[in-house]
Amino acid sequence: MDTLPPELARRWSSLKFVKRHGSEWSAECPQCGDSGHEGRDWPDRFRMWLDPARAWCRRCGYQDFADSDQRDVKITDEMRQQWLQERVTREAEKQAKVQESLALLRKEENWLRWHERMQERGRQWWHGKGVPDWAINYYRLGWCERRQFYDGHGYFETDAATIPVWAPDWELVNLRLRLIETSNGCGKYRQDRAGLPSRLYLTQPDEKPAGEVVLVEGEIKSIVVFSQVCDDKLNVVGTPGKSFSLSLMDSLDECDRVWIVFDPDAKAQAWRTARTLGGRARVVYLPTKPDDAFTQYGMTARTFREALRQGRQL
Repeated sequence: MDTLPPELARRWSSLKFVKRHGSEWSAECPQCGDSGHEGRDWPDRFRMWLDPARAWCRRCGYQDFADSDQRDVKITDEMRQQWLQERVTREAEKQAKVQESLALLRKEENWLRWHERMQERGRQWWHGKGVPDWAINYYRLGWCERRQFYDGHGYFETDAATIPVWAPDWELVNLRLRLIETSNGCGKYRQDRAGLPSRLYLTQPDEKPAGEVVLVEGEIKSIVVFSQVCDDKLNVVGTPGKSFSLSLMDSLDECDRVWIVFDPDAKAQAWRTARTLGGRARVVYLPTKPDDAFTQYGMTARTFREALRQGRQL
């Protein structure tokens, strides 16, 4: 879960906030109470930044420093202009690094090599997850042998399943690695190249998601569900795990209906996402994970559709 850095938390820890990008957060304003998005869990009126720790409400104009030693300092137009220029510079530097990482990712084509060289052991692992051969080939899923990863204490080796992430028009925007073994409680997922922003996983990457969409946790779940439903009119999209930035929901702005089918232990995250999407969202409860419902408990495309019709609105 996102947390405010100490510089901001010491003053505004009680605010309902969301991390936007870089060193910027937003919340409901402590002065006028406006959140900017009525009925949605995405407050954006009261903006908070670091270096120095400060905040400003875009509605009422309230602005202040987080540090008590600075609160008597008058914020001048020159200071605002300087902060704006610093923010523009940081964002430009960040975008330059992202583009550099993307260029290397696409040039190296590790995703293609790991797909083409995948041995039977790798395919059997994907089959065990419920992913058929046509999906392995269609999405260029692969297998990386014995790669080193850092677990917070030291390095360890493990195989990893490789998942290229595609934007509309099949533009490669990330490469996710699902670790087969973990060490010291580290997470199962890594990126092939650090610094790239998280993206939704599109099971139909020919174009931007539209119409009816099923939103599930993770790339593998989305592939399994889409391969089982076999309905081109029902787009299945995966989030990058259980915790993700709600700004990713901007990618679904052309969707008429979003069925949120998260794991049973993620009800809070499901409703948080629904509040962001508004009236288009329906939260669907399944007794098990959606991929397991198909691969282990006999759910069919028809019964899945019936479950969607039981989705709850805000």
